[in-house]
Amino acid sequence: MAVTSKNEKKISPLKKRAVEEIRLLANEYPTMLLCRMEKMPSPQLQKIRKELRSINTVIKMAKNNLIKLALKELNRKNIAEFLDNLEGSSAIIFTKENVFRIKKFLDENKAQIAAKPGDITPVDIVVPAGNTGFPPGAIISELATLGLKTRVQSGMIWIKEDKTVLKKGETVDRSIALVLSRLSIQPITVGLKIYTGLEGEDLLSRESFEIDLDEIIEQLKLAGSNAHVLAVEISWITPDTIIPILIKAHGRARNLVVNAPIILNDFISDVMGMASYKAQALATKILEKDPNALPEGIVSVASATPSEETKTDEKKEKKEEKEKWRLKHGIRVFGSHP
Repeated sequence: MAVTSKNEKKISPLKKRAVEEIRLLANEYPTMLLCRMEKMPSPQLQKIRKELRSINTVIKMAKNNLIKLALKELNRKNIAEFLDNLEGSSAIIFTKENVFRIKKFLDENKAQIAAKPGDITPVDIVVPAGNTGFPPGAIISELATLGLKTRVQSGMIWIKEDKTVLKKGETVDRSIALVLSRLSIQPITVGLKIYTGLEGEDLLSRESFEIDLDEIIEQLKLAGSNAHVLAVEISWITPDTIIPILIKAHGRARNLVVNAPIILNDFISDVMGMASYKAQALATKILEKDPNALPEGIVSVASATPSEETKTDEKKEKKEEKEKWRLKHGIRVFGSHP
């Protein structure tokens, strides 16, 4: 005859069923997560439960003593430490998905609720200027107690300007909570926040779930970009780098041929173009020193000595033309920046 312990006799059939469900889920799913769920609106919670079911994830709500009773005999390393972390009003999530995909989903599905007396504000609470939707009446004095300036326009009370009624970290009192509720301002953000987990036999600490995933993604993108630049620079051949490496090699070959100069059919126009450019630049320098040093018309760009007023502008224009020409032909002069 089976012996029933004194504690088990006190468990109702409903609680026994909950304990058995948790045990079955713990054996079916490799990952368990504990999350806080205080103040979570029921409609938002039901929405989250429904969407998580579509990605192999189940949420169970139960009292902490029932969770401990269901899992304490689970044959899994670190289960005792996992249960030791159980705190407050918690839900337990069972999943076959990546832990941080679940965290990201929960972070994106938070809800806004009204502030209640005694709440600590997580952010500055600002009452914006605009139409309150209320006709003149007792609410004017309620708004005035918060330092809100009002006016009556078209039969309605309007707030004249934005007003910060509470700073981050301050406590909400009854009068502020009442006014915010009347104005449909819901400044408190709530959601399911994971605080510990057991992935297989690996215990996940609270710190594991406090990382900024968006920041990590940006860091990975930057690391990938830097790695690609380095691979191209050292000519590390991969499917992603072969094309930019060949383009860079072609540009350097062209640069070498033009500056050597080496006469090749594929680059003759570039060599001649560079020679023409250097000849014109040299002629310009000569004519700046002595306008009569060269035969008239030998250099089209230096037919006259520039005046003092236009000299600066002309130098700027020549520099821009030179850069455009170099970019067009992929030419870099040795000893200069690309």
